[in-house]
Amino acid sequence: MEPKHKELLAQCQQSLAQAMTEVEQVIELLEAAAVLSPRDLHQLREAGLRMAAGGEGEEGDGGGSSEPIPASVGKAELLLQLLLAKERDHFQDLRVALEKTQPHLLSVLYLNTQEVQPGESAGSTYSVLSIMPSDSESSSSLSSTAKKHSRQLHKFLFVKKNFILKLYEHNKTLGDMIQQA
Repeated sequence: MEPKHKELLAQCQQSLAQAMTEVEQVIELLEAAAVLSPRDLHQLREAGLRMAAGGEGEEGDGGGSSEPIPASVGKAELLLQLLLAKERDHFQDLRVALEKTQPHLLSVLYLNTQEVQPGESAGSTYSVLSIMPSDSESSSSLSSTAKKHSRQLHKFLFVKKNFILKLYEHNKTLGDMIQQA
């Protein structure tokens, strides 16, 4: 992982893990993006089972706290640790997964703030843009990521269009039935 992304993720790791409520969906998206190996997935599954069975996670920050860690927080912490340990930079993949599942957590990721609820201010545009990679730094990774996500977006829009057409036909049929009654 690039040093600046590694540093940013390490700084917000605890806040992000505690705020992440849709851990399973993030894992699924990262798995689909080929970010997580079968070994990673096995570790996450085992950790989830272990934490659920014990009702708590492993010791969190080494502070000796006997307070139980919720299973989802422990699983999120493990996920972030796995991402930090990877050689390839998967920061953008994590960002995309969070954007799709919990967009309000982007402020935690970029600004290391407490969780901001949707609709609240997440900081200035300047502060977010100042820590995002420049065009020259990310153009190659952005290009490949953009192509992949462009295909996914195209599929999504096609499915959405078909759903809307079916919904329209259903509503029209329902309207016709009501008029006849």
